[in-house]
Amino acid sequence: AEGMRLLCEAIGAGKLSGLQGLHLAGNKLGAEGMRLLGEAIKAGGLSGLQKLWLEDIKLGAEGMRLLGEAIKAGKLSGLQKLWLENNELGAEGMRLLCEAIGAGKLSGLQGLHLAGNKLGAEGM
Repeated sequence: AEGMRLLCEAIGAGKLSGLQGLHLAGNKLGAEGMRLLGEAIKAGGLSGLQKLWLEDIKLGAEGMRLLGEAIKAGKLSGLQKLWLENNELGAEGMRLLCEAIGAGKLSGLQGLHLAGNKLGAEGM
C-alpha cells in the first residue's frame, strides 16, 4: 500500500505527466488503491496516458465507481486502450463503467478489454 501511495503522490504532483502507458496488472490494488489512483488522475497527473492496464487488481464494483469518477473528470481524454479483465466487476461494475463512458470523456478509446468479469446477463 505504501508503494502505491508514493506512486500516486508522484502522479498527482505531475512528475509522470509524460507517461503514455501505466501497467498495474496483478497488483491487487482493490478499492483503496483505485481511490489513490483516481485522486491522482483527477489532479491531472496522467493527462498524456494512452494505455492503462488494470487487469486482475481486485477492482470490484466499488473500485469501478472510483475509476468512473476519474474518467468523468475528463483527465483521461487521450486514453486509447483500457484493460479491465478479471476484476469481478459484475453487473453493477459494468453499469458504473457504462455510466462513466456515457459521460463522453473517453471519445478516443479504441480498445476496452473486459474478459473474466462475470458480468452475467444483467451486466450485458
